[in-house]
Amino acid sequence: MAKPGGYGALLTGMSIGGLFGALAVQKLTITGKKLIQFAGLCMLASGVCRLALLASQNPFFMVGILSLSSFWISMMNVSFIAFVQSAFDADVLGRISTINESLVSIMIPFGSALGGLLVAHFNPILPELICGGMTLICGTYFLQVLFHRLPQD
Repeated sequence: MAKPGGYGALLTGMSIGGLFGALAVQKLTITGKKLIQFAGLCMLASGVCRLALLASQNPFFMVGILSLSSFWISMMNVSFIAFVQSAFDADVLGRISTINESLVSIMIPFGSALGGLLVAHFNPILPELICGGMTLICGTYFLQVLFHRLPQD
């Protein structure tokens, strides 16, 4: 059984990584197609970090690598929101944001339930590895499909 302090350390590390990612992305000056490409690269980097959990079960390594994963996801989220705000007219932006937030909100309980079942019946690292693999697939989709469909800058 995992220690409660270990879970708290993971959450703290992930929060710090996310905070630093949000701060770091503010220094970038990329726009348009390059911004969505950057979001895809951030997804890939986060997925690689999650899959790197296979390398070691050392608690310090795990906190560090999940913090780094959160760093990349935070940068991806800010980049994606900036892209959406620049890609749509102001009169439909509220609807686009509402649809995006609604879809995310609908998916959260399903992911939480599935993750809970996986942790209860298998190794607790399994949901993280699945997340890493799915994040790599989504990042690849962004870079291979969506990127080629966007208009040229």
